[in-house]
Amino acid sequence: MSFFGNGLYRGLRKTGFSILQAGVVGSLLLESYVVMTGMSVSALRAFIMFLIRMGAELTGREYDGLTALGIAEIGLLLANPLRLFTAGFQLSFAAVLGIYLIGSGNKKGRFSDSVRMSVRLWFFLLPVTLWHYYETCLYAPAWNLLVIPMASVLLLCGSAGMAVMLIPCVAGDIMQSALWKITECILLFYEKGSGLLLELPGARWIPGRPRLWQIACYYGVLLFYLWRKRKEKKEGRQTGKQVVRQLVTAGILLILLGIPKWKRGQMELTMLDVGQGDCFFFRDGNGKNYLIDGGSSSVDAVGRYRLEPFLKFRGVKRLDYVWVTHGDVDHLNAVEELLERRKYGVEIQYLIFPEQKYWDERLIKLCNLAEEAGTKVRVMEMDTIFLSGKLKMRCLWPGEGEPSENGNENSLVLHLQYEKITMLFTGDLENTGEELLAERIKNLRKKGELPACYDLLKVGHHGSRNATGEELLEVIRPRAAFCSSGKENRYGHPHAETLERLAKWGVSLYNTKDRGAVSMYTDGREYGIQSP
Repeated sequence: MSFFGNGLYRGLRKTGFSILQAGVVGSLLLESYVVMTGMSVSALRAFIMFLIRMGAELTGREYDGLTALGIAEIGLLLANPLRLFTAGFQLSFAAVLGIYLIGSGNKKGRFSDSVRMSVRLWFFLLPVTLWHYYETCLYAPAWNLLVIPMASVLLLCGSAGMAVMLIPCVAGDIMQSALWKITECILLFYEKGSGLLLELPGARWIPGRPRLWQIACYYGVLLFYLWRKRKEKKEGRQTGKQVVRQLVTAGILLILLGIPKWKRGQMELTMLDVGQGDCFFFRDGNGKNYLIDGGSSSVDAVGRYRLEPFLKFRGVKRLDYVWVTHGDVDHLNAVEELLERRKYGVEIQYLIFPEQKYWDERLIKLCNLAEEAGTKVRVMEMDTIFLSGKLKMRCLWPGEGEPSENGNENSLVLHLQYEKITMLFTGDLENTGEELLAERIKNLRKKGELPACYDLLKVGHHGSRNATGEELLEVIRPRAAFCSSGKENRYGHPHAETLERLAKWGVSLYNTKDRGAVSMYTDGREYGIQSP
């Protein structure tokens, strides 16, 4: 908009228009553009700054960009204070602020200065970018050197194309087609080029959302570097270590934002709010990432818009192991999306299923999709034990007799232990399956292989009346229970009968239907549960 508005103003002035006439015409056209594009924060900011520039031209005063930026910020926040917390507001104003703070002194027209400006501005915006999107492309500064100049051509061709539409003749139609074709090619270049860029080695960096202290330290280091650089330039000092200093500063800044978001020795487990479905994420004390199920029957694109943002928020680029308890869509469609979006989302290294005889059509389809994506598929038979540091995972079910016609009865049941803290995940196991599971737990307990009670139970089948029965509760005696069910779900989960049974045994219930996502943290000896 700055290119378009200032270019139009200068063009009209050269053709004989007065300052007032050129300013009014430019302002009206930019206002039309702002309205046409939905009055976004960035467009409004540019429009306000353009009006202030025109006011300075008319009154013969000097235009100060930082003052104009401050006036635009105050005006937009007075109209709607909540804009302060949006990505569009922060990125737009931070970008312009960065240009004024970083760009002073650059010699126009030199490619090397454009490169330095692109890199510095990327670093200036990096904390804001990670705060809202949790990831960035490390090749973005180089890509911007192509994208930004072409944006001016794109806007010019688009505006000229709309103007040519007013010329009702063959020549006008030919010119309009040519302009539209150039516009289409540029947009296609943006789309395809961005996709190819993300496929390059090391293109995507996912450190997660930085903490406030990280952002404060980051900008402290950056501003100190800029202040020292400007001071040396004023004093006329030339140092031969500028490149080394820049690289060291860049390394410090990246390390500050890349500090892991997990605490060594502590395990965290989160029951995600995926509506009517199941999804449990946990990370052990060594930083390995795991998932038990991932799906929903009530939320569209749950993998892309619920699971993937959560994982990136936590700084997870790859899931080491994902257990899929059975083939119901509300337990696996988010996992399918992760596999399909692996180039732009989160990768999965291993996918763990029950024994192959318990697979249905959906599990077979998911297995084929995983193999196409390069994810390794493994099965977990009954009594198989998975070990990773302090983490122990044991399969308790299925494994006795032939597969049940009711797929829920074939659910993978997992005993998870982190030192002294124990958890039981029962999938959608119900009725007969629960009774047989209770007998197995009794027998294993007699051998000293299972604890006398569990700290946490994942309530079976989203709280159905046919799951989490009296016999199972009597055997495992959980202290707390997590239940994943959708708000106002059509099944009425969790059922009143299940709630009564849990209350009878004094179990503390945490339900996504009422609380949203719930997290548990443990050091292996004690645990704490957090919920909104």
